[in-house]
Amino acid sequence: MKDEKQKAEKLLNAISYFPSSSSMSFEFYSSRNVCVGSFCGTEDPPLPACIHSHGEYEFIIPKTPVHYLMRDDNIYFGQVGRIFPVPSGNSHGIKYPQTDVRIDVISVNKEYFDELKRSKNCSRLVIDEVFSCNEVLRNYIKFYKLECQRQTRDEENKVEPLAQLIVAEIIDLALEKMCKKTRNNTTYQQGIRSVADYINDHYAEELSLETLSAICGLSPSYFTRAFKKMYDCSPSVYISMVRISNAKVLLETTLHSVKEIALKVGYNRSSTFCDAFKKETEMTPNEYRASILGYKEGLQRK
Repeated sequence: MKDEKQKAEKLLNAISYFPSSSSMSFEFYSSRNVCVGSFCGTEDPPLPACIHSHGEYEFIIPKTPVHYLMRDDNIYFGQVGRIFPVPSGNSHGIKYPQTDVRIDVISVNKEYFDELKRSKNCSRLVIDEVFSCNEVLRNYIKFYKLECQRQTRDEENKVEPLAQLIVAEIIDLALEKMCKKTRNNTTYQQGIRSVADYINDHYAEELSLETLSAICGLSPSYFTRAFKKMYDCSPSVYISMVRISNAKVLLETTLHSVKEIALKVGYNRSSTFCDAFKKETEMTPNEYRASILGYKEGLQRK
């Protein structure tokens, strides 16, 4: 009984890592080997920034777009429908406070997770690449939460089997991603990924379709189709997401003018930047900054 309590506490501590001073909205659903945390960031309060590490496996599932997920100093754009795995011991979290976001975080006991991998004959599988979520896993999580909420929990017959189904489905989805990658890891796909990396590094520069398609040696039309197939959006939309993400950070952490920020993230005209920003966030840059100034210490409106 003592061991079970210690395991549950480790799982809970793994995902209840946000600052104790935070008044954000969150809920925990925990069993012996799996803990699901549902977090929500609003204008008041936002989802706070926090980078941490622990010994359990963790899987972050954005329910809304989440900017600046961190893992071992790498930055990810948290797309809805994706699962962001965190292997045991890896540093991870959210780099900046964020509003209008919702995420589920699944923490799994390391020994339990490794045992399930062995039972599926994939003990050497390293799950460290982003992969797609599916409706099956979403339903398992939904029913798991419902069972955990019951006043009289049927731990053995309902909660624990659902926890096992969640972890097994995660492993299966990661295996499916690995198999697809092995089958489809063609030269042109490697080229498309290199273009995405180039955008991430050069978003402040002029990025024409001709320049990007030339990087991977494809025609502009074929490149556009291939990019959309891999990233579920066009190159122009991807560029806009990266630029707006970086603009948000500058609005939150500096007192640069909107015109200065527009230039820093790749827009020659502040009006074009403002239109793109409002399309992405439904707020103007100044409105976004004003909402942030309510809880950011040390920043004053000029």
